[in-house]
Amino acid sequence: MNSFRKLRWVPCRTWICATLLSASTVVFAQQPLSESEMRSVISGNTLSGKTERGADFHVYHSPDGKMSGQARLAYYDVGTWRIDSNDRYCRQWTNWREAATDCFEIYQIGENRLRMKAINYHYESTFQTHEGDPENLKGRI
Repeated sequence: MNSFRKLRWVPCRTWICATLLSASTVVFAQQPLSESEMRSVISGNTLSGKTERGADFHVYHSPDGKMSGQARLAYYDVGTWRIDSNDRYCRQWTNWREAATDCFEIYQIGENRLRMKAINYHYESTFQTHEGDPENLKGRI
């Protein structure tokens, strides 16, 4: 009886693993957004999500390459953003992240939902896009 249970359980567990692997492969096999796709998502809009420490963030991206961010409802910073020659979104804050330049690949994962994966350190985040500046951040630029 025990061997019968094992035989029934193994194929089911294997099927579940294969299904989960297939689903995750689809998400990670997507191509990053192109330069024009990124510009249409980022330029003149606000990205909202969670920091690597789980705090809420909002970042407004001005079309002229300036940005203003808010985290934890009380911390603000300004900086610059661009899309580099490898179609990666790059940003540099004045104070946050020790003013380091960070670059990311961005993937579409749903309507107004995107995933950002850092190139030069281990960080992934999902975020939403909001048209314009609903958090009134551009006044800080």
